[in-house]
Amino acid sequence: MTVVAERLMTDIEQVLENFDERAGGLVAVVLLMKTGIPVTARIRAPVEETFLSASLASLLGIALDLSNKLFTLTPDRVILDTEAGSLVLHGVNDDMSLVAIFKKQHLGAMILLVKQAAKELARLFQST
Repeated sequence: MTVVAERLMTDIEQVLENFDERAGGLVAVVLLMKTGIPVTARIRAPVEETFLSASLASLLGIALDLSNKLFTLTPDRVILDTEAGSLVLHGVNDDMSLVAIFKKQHLGAMILLVKQAAKELARLFQST
């Protein structure tokens, strides 16, 4: 790994650590390539990273297809909300998305925290 790549990964991990601290109660946070390859993942649930990443990539693909056909736009985020918890998938750039899975909390506040973390990650990728 090059020095630039190592520094970028360190910066990504710092953004995710700060997000994790602010959000609290995260079941998982994944920085995911749209191809389904995880850049980094913190998973506190009994699920394999490979399965979760592939499932999230499928969810993103379905959302993109629907959005393109219905609205001719790319969605900023996908939200899956249940009584037990929620999943927020938010675009970082054209190639990556940030996914946060959390136990039941105030969804609006979590959306804002995910959006803020995604913007911080986008700035990191723009500066490299």
